[in-house]
Amino acid sequence: AAVAQGWPVPMLLGKVIPRHWVLLIGFEGGRYRIYDPGHGDVLLAGAEELRGGLGFPQVFGYVVPQL
Repeated sequence: AAVAQGWPVPMLLGKVIPRHWVLLIGFEGGRYRIYDPGHGDVLLAGAEELRGGLGFPQVFGYVVPQL
């Protein structure tokens, strides 16, 4: 809901340290726009890919604004 309202949402991936941060920056065409600072790229991923951890073992957490 926060991303749909235009809020960027940091997402922490991984299972053990070091973990990896990405930033959900938008939603278009049924897919999330995700900025990955490790690659400097903006990725597109569906909800299932997001829940799957984007190649990391799991989603560790989100930082969601109070709506």
